[in-house]
Amino acid sequence: MEKKKEKIAILGGGLSSITTAFELSSVPNWQEKYEITVYQMGWRLGGKGASGRKQSVFNRVEEHGLHIWFGFYHNAFDMIRRAYLELDRPLEKPLATWEEAFKPLNLNTLEEKVDDEWMHWLINFPTNNEMPGEGGELLSLQDYLSVATQFVNEILREGLYNREKGFTRYGCLGAILVVFAIGLELSFLKLLLNIVHVFSKVDHWLHRIFHLPFRHRVISKTLSHIIKRLRQRLEDTLEEDTDTRRLFVSVDFAIANIRGAIEDNLIENGFDSIDHMEYRDWLKKHGATDLTLQSVIPKYLYDLAFAYEDGDMSRPAFAAGVAFHCLLRAFFTFKGNYMYRMQAGMGDTIFTPLYLIMKERGVKFEFFHKVKSLEMSDDKNEIAQIIIERQATVTQEQEAKGGYDPLILVKDLECWPAEPLYDQLVEKEQLKEKIEVAGQMIPKYNLESNWTPWQGGKTITLNAGEDFDRVVLGISLPALPSICKSIFEAKPAWHNMITKNNTIQTQAFQLWFRPDVAGLGWPFWRDEPPIMSEYDVELPLEQSGMNTWADMTQVLIRECWPDEHFPNQITYFCGPLKGPGLENLPPEDDYEFPHKQFARVKKITSLMLKGHMKHLWPNAIKPMEGYPDALNWDLLVDAENREGEERLNSQFWRANIDPTERYVLSVPNGTAARLRTEQSGFHNMYLTGDWIYNGLNVGCVESAVMSGMLTSQAITTAVFGEPTPKHIVGGIDWWKQKKH
Repeated sequence: MEKKKEKIAILGGGLSSITTAFELSSVPNWQEKYEITVYQMGWRLGGKGASGRKQSVFNRVEEHGLHIWFGFYHNAFDMIRRAYLELDRPLEKPLATWEEAFKPLNLNTLEEKVDDEWMHWLINFPTNNEMPGEGGELLSLQDYLSVATQFVNEILREGLYNREKGFTRYGCLGAILVVFAIGLELSFLKLLLNIVHVFSKVDHWLHRIFHLPFRHRVISKTLSHIIKRLRQRLEDTLEEDTDTRRLFVSVDFAIANIRGAIEDNLIENGFDSIDHMEYRDWLKKHGATDLTLQSVIPKYLYDLAFAYEDGDMSRPAFAAGVAFHCLLRAFFTFKGNYMYRMQAGMGDTIFTPLYLIMKERGVKFEFFHKVKSLEMSDDKNEIAQIIIERQATVTQEQEAKGGYDPLILVKDLECWPAEPLYDQLVEKEQLKEKIEVAGQMIPKYNLESNWTPWQGGKTITLNAGEDFDRVVLGISLPALPSICKSIFEAKPAWHNMITKNNTIQTQAFQLWFRPDVAGLGWPFWRDEPPIMSEYDVELPLEQSGMNTWADMTQVLIRECWPDEHFPNQITYFCGPLKGPGLENLPPEDDYEFPHKQFARVKKITSLMLKGHMKHLWPNAIKPMEGYPDALNWDLLVDAENREGEERLNSQFWRANIDPTERYVLSVPNGTAARLRTEQSGFHNMYLTGDWIYNGLNVGCVESAVMSGMLTSQAITTAVFGEPTPKHIVGGIDWWKQKKH
């Protein structure tokens, strides 16, 4: 008798869930063993990485926020490269290869505020000949300490070179920051350089003779001496000379991290051993000065991870081990280039290929299926039922064609729309209703919102042993207290996980300009298109601004603007949004809450544009009453040709406030409370998401992909006896691996 196939229900369509489905369906002959169904609320995949095309506005790309791929996303690039290879688009089609879909980004700009004046600090990262997604295991932590020590040597060596040649701006070699040497006496700089050079030789010699603790004590003492001498020599000019200050904080930051790793013996104890500490506190413990701690160097890491309690940038919160781990991964393991820009929306670039491949493989997708609750068996060892709201019904005609078809074609590229494709739905007339909020017409019923007034859904129940055998819970952590109420009461580990970890709201806006960045006045228009961060402008009434900006004009070719309204530049801003914690979210029947937050983000956007853009775009200023540095609104593209600030209504902004959209922080004491994929407490359920324990433990694409791979490994080992994929680069306990 033929054995019954296992049914795997994957709940949620974010990156971790989709990675799990992709890897599970990569196993040869997988359909002989199991069936896979992905249940997703609303009309699209992507989670926090979803994007949509606004069909009524020339198919423009609308994102949840600014998305950039880092060169250290080894597993993510490996997966997406395999996806593009399998998709095998003809070369005459758009985004036919992964190389066409991703383009290098090496120039970053940090914004420093010194004596109430904003200053640009350009960081030009080096490149290497490696390819993202290729290669074996990463270096060990001990190897990274050697690399970081050599980095200190390079800082001083480059400073010496700049001083001798008379140059004033250079990028660091393989590191975080630009290093300057103007203002230093040549003889003193040579002395420091010689100390580090001799130290490197001695360290190599000691490696052969003495045990590790002795070597590390020598290293720590030597570095402590160097930074002490450097501070003594520069003390009189640190706050007066920009170049000198930047040199000092660069060296001080690097040395504090190296000393911390040595003195806390992270080689033996691992990164988790210091995750009870806040990162800045850990740096201070190991010698970092207040000047360095308040500089943009550590702040850059915090902004990358939105690491602020309740979205309040005055309350930084970043677990020390996670932060240090991310620092090493981001700056010392990137392949090819430091960052990569996607050449279309993230939905189009990432989730379209993955969806098309898995659909072809036989994975089933149930859109408009919102998980309402998970119910346990009587013995509390199994998930017995999954209660789902079927939000909308596909028409009989569309059902005969194979079910809901979520994609549209834009310039010969399959894309996700910004709203459901209503004509495929029975409830289309109701769902198409619009209301005006903050100057824009938006759907009355948002099927991705926790606070939608939509009552047209139908409850269905999935039963264990009949509709599913294994469950993959890939819905984001902030939504779980509502979905898994009984589980949180029955399983202390779940309650511990949610109480020890925090989540925040985020916000974003996009602008389409007539002039390009050169016309706007960006001073470095001759370099790469800019990405800028740390622009923490102060807004009234406790509002939180958006501190990260990127020129995303590369997606313009994928949009459909007519000649009379054709933009020449697209701007994306994003940042944390101050707001309530999970315990203080309004009830689900507070339908005005999302509208208020939508209007609030518009107000924040307006305040930023009216008072804080002169530093970035000096040519784009046109004073208005009460705002001498206001943006020239006429420069915004508006097909309706409105006047003045009304043109802002033609742009795009969003408040990411829903539980499934909230960003999961990496807070002190949070890592130990994270559960692994197999630690749900139920023999038939696995956890996945960037919020589980995956070895990286921070909210990013790579972390989400690693989690999905871990979940696939657990399931395929149970079903087939061996894991797929066989190896996760830089995965759990990666620092204990030996260099190949």
